[in-house]
Amino acid sequence: MFDTISPGYQYLLIALAAFSGTLVFLWVINRIQARRQRAGDLADALSEWGLTRLAKPLREYSQGDYSEAIEGFVALAKEIRQPGGAIALLETAVKKCVEHYAATNATKCAELIGILQGGAAMKNVVP
Repeated sequence: MFDTISPGYQYLLIALAAFSGTLVFLWVINRIQARRQRAGDLADALSEWGLTRLAKPLREYSQGDYSEAIEGFVALAKEIRQPGGAIALLETAVKKCVEHYAATNATKCAELIGILQGGAAMKNVVP
């Protein structure tokens, strides 16, 4: 097949194939790094809102430590499956959300107070 192509064009084809392969490789690596960066940003945001147990495996993923990230997500899934596990996970985040509404949104704060004082939230609480 390449017998009829001059050696100069053969070298050019090989160089173009290598260049194309390099560009594809760099594009894939760039996508992976961008995904890790977004995971790190999400982990920072989750930590600010009190979801540190969810942020820890995301931080491990963003640093490229996939085995620790998987172990963290498995431990988190086991914790959520236990009775009261999801509530314990979200408790700090809910408190921070309520504090945020109390400080910035009077309408939403009044709505939350009405829900709590009206007993609607207490109907499903088991002592």
